[in-house]
Amino acid sequence: MIPQSEELTLRFYPEPDIQPQTPAFDGREGFSTHADVVQFLRAYQAPAGASYQIDTIGQSQNGLPILMAYLGSNKPDALRIWVMGGLHGDEPGGWEGIMHFMNRLHEADKRDWLSNVKLAILPMANPDGCNSLNRLAANGLDLNRDQTKLLAPESMLWKKAFNAFQPEIALDMHEYRAFRKDYLRMGTQGMAAYYDVCFLYSGNLNVPDELRQYTRTAFVAQAERWMDSLQLSHHPYFTSDEVKGTRVINQGSVHARSSASHHALTNCISTLIEVRGVGLGRTSLKRRVLASSSVILSYLQYARSHPQEVRNVLERARQALADPVVRSQRKEEQRKLLLIDLAKKDTVRVSLPVRDAFLSRSTLTRKRPKAYVIRQVDEEITNRLNALGVSFRWVSAPMELRAEAYRITALNPDAFDWEGVRPVEVTTQIESISLSIDPETSKAIWIDLDQQNAPLIFELLEPEAQNSFVHLGLISATQDLHLPIYRILP
Repeated sequence: MIPQSEELTLRFYPEPDIQPQTPAFDGREGFSTHADVVQFLRAYQAPAGASYQIDTIGQSQNGLPILMAYLGSNKPDALRIWVMGGLHGDEPGGWEGIMHFMNRLHEADKRDWLSNVKLAILPMANPDGCNSLNRLAANGLDLNRDQTKLLAPESMLWKKAFNAFQPEIALDMHEYRAFRKDYLRMGTQGMAAYYDVCFLYSGNLNVPDELRQYTRTAFVAQAERWMDSLQLSHHPYFTSDEVKGTRVINQGSVHARSSASHHALTNCISTLIEVRGVGLGRTSLKRRVLASSSVILSYLQYARSHPQEVRNVLERARQALADPVVRSQRKEEQRKLLLIDLAKKDTVRVSLPVRDAFLSRSTLTRKRPKAYVIRQVDEEITNRLNALGVSFRWVSAPMELRAEAYRITALNPDAFDWEGVRPVEVTTQIESISLSIDPETSKAIWIDLDQQNAPLIFELLEPEAQNSFVHLGLISATQDLHLPIYRILP
């Protein structure tokens, strides 16, 4: 069922006068399949002067090849931009928009836009889900909840590709559902989300403040101006929730489990783009494709025009040696959001409490260590660290040093599994100890924080963090005992 009436579509979301040259627009009723995307990538002709190559980074769980395209300049100093889509298989506007973006690079005024930029393009990160128009991967996992636990093989594959490419800017193209159940309980006949495009950028406090602000005031702001010029509505991304019987809005991102914050924690300008489209079938598809492709173009234009500015911000972020924020709280304030009242068939401004991730404050901060040590480490943890781009070395000689240990003072496993794991809420007490390591009897790794992905390491190893290996049950915790993770202070 397509819940949006033709009247609402014509009034608020008219189709633009464009003719996208992607397989979905060749006269069929559905969307481009995985085979279509593969054929498109193999047949694509790069703009004059641009390098182009295709790489198969692995296979999906059902054996479909996962293809990446590398497009642009081969200069060593080319700015590196990552563009991915199809992480959720029921969001076809993402991969259709990426292909349309690639075609638009042939437009006369854009033919030199790749002269100082290199793109890594992953149109279908979840081929199995995309082929069946299913949000999830073949093993039932949501791949945008899998970016620290890495339980799906697809997550491992593209995460390794991401860290090998080392992007300075990252875009993740999605679509969102306008007709959510919680909105349909509002008003007399329900409401629907209004905005064509929503921007999800990180409010995680381990992302340096300048980098968070720059993402919003430079790249998002430019994309918003592009949307205004195309008469496409926009807003920071939000979802609704019910807390103790009250409807609240959660705006923005803090969780390292999804790309908006995860990419930002690797010292990267990161945004997840949500275009209004899930559940609409082909309704407004041209409009959705125009929105997606235009956002990517706007980011590309800003990056190519300001390469040194981008690099300077990222270098200052790299040098920012802040203390790790383990827990944070969003700021809540009453705001008005534009929704569509389905009874009135018109937009209305609804006042709701908004919990804004971008205005988060710390509720638990610890002194920054110079390194972490993990004892009794297993291959599953080291494989994840490698895939996540975290550098470490094996302890190869006996060591005696002062360290801080985490003693578990409270341990509360969730009642149910979540996305393939049983989360565990822990509380710890920090204790100063003398740490002895004998590599003959206990495997241990040393993780120095003098590396680009240091902010992500905090999220992985501080046990109370909501996406840590301890919280996700990947490192076991026992009441009243020390964890096998230790903090080495300067």
